[in-house]
Amino acid sequence: MVQHIVLLKLKPGTTDRQVTDAFLAAERLVEETPGMVEFAFGRDRSGPEHGFGLASIIQFRDEDSLRAYLDNADRKAYVEEHVAPITDERIEIDVGTEGTHRPTPNMASWYWGSARMLDDY
Repeated sequence: MVQHIVLLKLKPGTTDRQVTDAFLAAERLVEETPGMVEFAFGRDRSGPEHGFGLASIIQFRDEDSLRAYLDNADRKAYVEEHVAPITDERIEIDVGTEGTHRPTPNMASWYWGSARMLDDY
């Protein structure tokens, strides 16, 4: 499994209605994307100073499913039409889930790209 994590810094004056509408517009993508296992979104509850107050986390079955989603023309249009108009900045990262829920002896999941065995553990 791999998680696609998106952090959004909203433009000043963006309303709750605009945010809700943007996420509702993603419903078709969620329903029609092969390999998408779970989709969640919400506001940061800690009042972050950095301003990235909204996040979505999408779990995919595998790297191929993630890549197909990222390359999908409908997804690109969705971002351009619904996300870009309400955001000042967007950060997207993709993180594998192997070894991330609990430490796994001899494995580091924090290496770029995927987990790898540690030689010096």
